[in-house]
Amino acid sequence: QAWYPGALGGKAIANILSGECSPSGKLPVTFYKSISQLPPFTQYEMTTQTYRYMKETPLYPFGYGLTYSHFKFKDIKIEKKEEYLFNVSVTILNEGLFDTYNVIEMYIKTPESNVKSPKYQLKQFRKEFFRSNQQQTVTFIIDEQAMSFIDGNGHRVILKGDYTVYINDGQPDEYTETLYGRKALATAFTVNVPKRIDY
Repeated sequence: QAWYPGALGGKAIANILSGECSPSGKLPVTFYKSISQLPPFTQYEMTTQTYRYMKETPLYPFGYGLTYSHFKFKDIKIEKKEEYLFNVSVTILNEGLFDTYNVIEMYIKTPESNVKSPKYQLKQFRKEFFRSNQQQTVTFIIDEQAMSFIDGNGHRVILKGDYTVYINDGQPDEYTETLYGRKALATAFTVNVPKRIDY
């Protein structure tokens, strides 16, 4: 799917199809199987929509996309720097034959609250170049913005409790894991003191 690729779109697509370069794009939307998976047009609640709440299996999930290579994710580590600041890192190996970019995605699941919280949310991503058989470590910074959640009153808050961090080149749902043939890596951290963030 090239959307509207512009004047050089044909050449770009030809380069991908001929193997001159490896694709690395990820879907910025969910591709639903049919309109039966969409809520009524008059329903504005998000609790059944987008990858954050969807329970059905889509045609193609948000965040999904392939390259001509194959990647192995391993050794996820998290380090607490301050009360609301963590570093999380993962080691990634390009096991395939192609040099290629890949997009590394970090999702966070917040603790349960009295407001229906998402399954998880994409918080950060990094596009990195990997040569064939190259291994590198990618680090994300989890700050107040990344771990915060909008409550029922519209306030951005940091909830007390256990947070789960997922890292992969797609979202951590079963269907994406089936398409890739591997699971997202996961780790966790705990917030002991809740906080409201006012900007």
